[in-house]
Amino acid sequence: MGQWGYVFLAYGIVWGVIVVYFILLKRRYRRAESELSRLRAGEDARIDGPK
Repeated sequence: MGQWGYVFLAYGIVWGVIVVYFILLKRRYRRAESELSRLRAGEDARIDGPK
């Protein structure tokens, strides 16, 4: 592998890590969003509960 081969390999690794990072970040965001909506629904049920 020539000098440019290592450069392209490094670029590939960096881009791969960036893609995986954003996929995991998106998954964490969706999980946090669903948790927040679940907590808000529980809060609304508690506020509008029996009187």
